[in-house]
Amino acid sequence: MRARRIEELRQRMKDREERDDSKREKVMSAAELAAFFRAIPRGNLRDRLMFGFMYRYAMRVTEVVELAAKDVSVKDDNITIYGLKGGLTRSYPLFSDLKGLARRWKPTYFTYFHGREGPLSRQWVLELFHRYRRKAGLNEDFTPHCMRHTAAVHAADRDCTIEEIMDLLRHRDQASTMVYFSLSKYRKDRYLSRLESNRTVVRAGLGL
Repeated sequence: MRARRIEELRQRMKDREERDDSKREKVMSAAELAAFFRAIPRGNLRDRLMFGFMYRYAMRVTEVVELAAKDVSVKDDNITIYGLKGGLTRSYPLFSDLKGLARRWKPTYFTYFHGREGPLSRQWVLELFHRYRRKAGLNEDFTPHCMRHTAAVHAADRDCTIEEIMDLLRHRDQASTMVYFSLSKYRKDRYLSRLESNRTVVRAGLGL
């Protein structure tokens, strides 16, 4: 009975580690993200801006395909995003690297992003993402939603507070945001480095 219980605990630990690894795999490094954007042709204004919005504003695929043309204003330097899954509605200034692209992009439908025949579908955005992912030689497990995870972890890496990351993700629940702090290796390395150099910490191994 005891041996069976121990085996069950080991299996639970293994399953948890696999879930954690799966979460980590969904975060793109800065180099991987740069490779992805390099894979988008320089003249493809729509896709560069669309995936730029998804990363910089941590947008879900549905949020980006449903983004209304009226909700992006270059004149007012503003984008309004209606959060899904019970998320909040938030307005943000246009980031400087996206503002120039937004000035050149002229939407002609009620949705901000569209093709020749009208609004984009979620499936089409998925296909576009994987086209550029393959061209960049990135992990096949990456999905468009990885850009949302990546935006949050990169914000944590830059020492943004949990309230700031909640605002970026349009979260209502702080618990949903906390996971990104555990995925930020940069933050973990920083606090461990502070502990290493802290003179008030007793050195158990000194003098041995």
